Amino acid sequence: MNKPQSGNESESALARLGSEGDNIIISLNDLTQIFHRHTDTIKRAIERGELPPPVRFMGLQVWTAKVIIRHIEERLAEAERERGKPSLSGAS
Repeated sequence: MNKPQSGNESESALARLGSEGDNIIISLNDLTQIFHRHTDTIKRAIERGELPPPVRFMGLQVWTAKVIIRHIEERLAEAERERGKPSLSGAS
C-alpha cells in the first residue's frame, strides 16, 4: 500500500512541482505526497472528477503539472460561476 509521505518528503514533492515547470510528469505516488492522501483517496477523487484522469506512460499512471493545475483552475472557475448564479428559489 502506498502511504502518503509527510514532512520533508512532501515538501520536496511540492518544491519539485513548483520549480520544474508545467510539463513535469507527476505520478500517482507524487500526488499522494502532494495532497497528503492515500492512493485509494486519489483514485476516488479521479472517479468523482475532482482530479483529471491519468494517462498511461511506461506502465505508470501519470499527469503533467499543467493538466492538474488547469483542471483545478477550471473547477474553481465553475464554482465561482455557480456562486454568481441566482438561487433556484428566486429568493435573494
